[in-house]
Amino acid sequence: MLAHTDGLNRCTTWSYTAAGLIDERIDAAEQTLRYRWDRLGQLLALENENRQQATFDYDPVGRLLKETGFDGRSTLYEYDPNTGRLASTVDGQRTTHVEFDPIGRLIERTARLGSTTQTERFAYDGNLAMATNADSRLQWFHDPASNLLDEKNQQHQRPLDQALRHQPMRLLAQPSYTGAYDIDKDPLWTHTPQALPIDVLAWYQCDHLGTPQELTDHTGQIAWRAQYSAWGGSQRTTLQPWLTAWVIQCSDMRR
Repeated sequence: MLAHTDGLNRCTTWSYTAAGLIDERIDAAEQTLRYRWDRLGQLLALENENRQQATFDYDPVGRLLKETGFDGRSTLYEYDPNTGRLASTVDGQRTTHVEFDPIGRLIERTARLGSTTQTERFAYDGNLAMATNADSRLQWFHDPASNLLDEKNQQHQRPLDQALRHQPMRLLAQPSYTGAYDIDKDPLWTHTPQALPIDVLAWYQCDHLGTPQELTDHTGQIAWRAQYSAWGGSQRTTLQPWLTAWVIQCSDMRR
């Protein structure tokens, strides 16, 4: 391709080396990108219209070792000596480790930046079937010909905490506002609440809509369980007799 004109009549042009590799690209905004190659056809550098360069370094077998962008920041690539596959990348202070299955498909990617770690996992059934991280799960469904039929995104729901205190909680008295208002003397503004001890801690296990499905205690035992109709009405509830009194006190649940 030598030139392309889009629907707004903007033209991008390309020129090539004698070996058929791209030599220069000029887009509609007159932004220029020049390409430099080695004798093996590996891209060594890109140069823009400001003469800034992005460079690429390779090992003797042609694997990318280092990539330096136009901004001068570098990414380093490390490989597994047993398989020759990519093992990790280092981008500034961020390190990313990758793992592959025996046929070369990515199955896990873990990124670390300081004390923060994020892991993504991938599963296959011939095609990519699922990707998960700490917050969500993506699933893809294909027909026998590998055509994508459906995609589902399920957010991981974390349990909601509820604390129970058997004694009444003392509330602030209703202030009386007379005369000129002074925020520095407002008892509601100047009051510092104190954390009170709790007697029971329970967890609501909710679905993706936030509807409570179960109530569990600190040991993980189920004290209460509910099933709902499609429109959210409670169809069936199960209450463990040995926890009835406790659950009644923790009864701030959606009906």
